[in-house]
Amino acid sequence: MSAILVAGCGSRVPPASQPPQTTGSTSSDPKPCPSPHQLTMADNGQTVCVAVGDKFTVKLPEDGKGHWSAITSDSDAVDVLLLTGSPPISGTQADFMARHKGTAKLTATRPVCPSPQPGQMSCQAMQAYTVTVTVP
Repeated sequence: MSAILVAGCGSRVPPASQPPQTTGSTSSDPKPCPSPHQLTMADNGQTVCVAVGDKFTVKLPEDGKGHWSAITSDSDAVDVLLLTGSPPISGTQADFMARHKGTAKLTATRPVCPSPQPGQMSCQAMQAYTVTVTVP
């Protein structure tokens, strides 16, 4: 009984439900920003943060209102990924990777109006999709 009493004096045993605390570990440190896995029309006009090396997808709706142009990046900070042996990904979906620190604008457009019948006036209005991606 005295062994139990001596072990309990002056020592604190953390409850089993609490994980041990660690300090100075860089392998488990959070990334500078939570990266999206998929961007959609809900992200149109927004700015998102993506960590260097993270991959993500931009998927735009195929809703019969017109075909989207290829989704492009205006900076090599964020590059479109190409699958080996495949044609470039374009249209309504593209996969991207954050390559290095910087900012990139991802854009695509599509016609608002349907194609006119012969002899009818045409509408030149376009719908734009733009997302600004920052890579810290």
